[in-house]
Order: sequence, then C-alpha cells, then structure tokens
Amino acid sequence: MRIDGATGNVNILTLATSSTTTSPFVITSTTQYQSVDTKLFEVTYNGQAYAREIFVKVTSFPDYVFKKDYKLMPLNDVEKYYKANQHLPEVPSEKEVKENGLNVGDINVILLKKIEELTLYTVELEKKLKDLEEKINKIRVQKKHFILFNSSKPVNKWFCTSNSLWRGICSCFMP
Repeated sequence: MRIDGATGNVNILTLATSSTTTSPFVITSTTQYQSVDTKLFEVTYNGQAYAREIFVKVTSFPDYVFKKDYKLMPLNDVEKYYKANQHLPEVPSEKEVKENGLNVGDINVILLKKIEELTLYTVELEKKLKDLEEKINKIRVQKKHFILFNSSKPVNKWFCTSNSLWRGICSCFMP
C-alpha cells in the first residue's frame, strides 16, 4: 500500500498478476451470516467493483423541477434536440461517457430530474386529455340534441321518458 502525500490517494498493489488468482483487492467480514457472502467489497482485475451498498453524497437535488417558476422544455423542443444530438438535453452523450467516464452521483441526479420532468409532462398531458374528453362529451350532447330536434321524424316519446339525460329537454317540447 502506498499513500501519495500530495494528493492523499491510496494505491494498493498486489503481487498477483493473473486473472486466475483471486481478485487483487477484497474486503471481507469476519462474521459469517446465513448464506451471505463474506465479501463486502471487491475490485476485480478487469476493473469491476462489487459492493453491497454504495452511498454517494451529492451537492444538489432536482426538487426545483416542481417549483412554480421552473420552465419545462416544450416537448417539440425536446424532440428536436434528441433528433439532432441522439441524446436528451443535459444528459451526457455516449461519446462523452466513453471518453470521460461517468460520475454515478451526477448521473443519478440527472436521471431523477428527467423522471420528475416526465411526471410534469404526464400531468400536463392528463389535464389536456381530460379537457378534450369533456369537450367531446359536450359535442356528443349537442349532436344528440341537434338530431333529436332537427329530425324529420317525430320525437320518440319512449326515448324522452326513459333517458334521464334527455327527459328534461324533451319535456319542454313534448305536449
């Protein structure tokens, strides 16, 4: 083990040089739990790290997305962006990730922001859908009213007395 005095980085070197030997760095528990592996943390030769839990401290969190003054990008602008760039706004591109790697804390914050924005888009679309359904129902009522009173055939008395929606309207015109 070597500690760099200037940066504080800790380097752990092992004598194992082959992937057939054990992992170069493993932290284990001295207590064996029922059917639980004693390895708490492991780094393999190919750079994979295994751990039971990882806690990442972040400096900001995207709850600001739900504030009244937050400007949600219009969906047509989002579409233009991803068609031009092949990734979402504020999300690193594949090239950037391959070149620079990925900060787990940062990407989780970005992904949560995108989930929260999706929630806002969904709520907005649901409100528009409900408004359209109400307009369609009003048009249906108007259409029935138009057909009922502009038909060359006489009004069906049974329809007017049995259909509660039309009962009040028909009673105004029925003798």
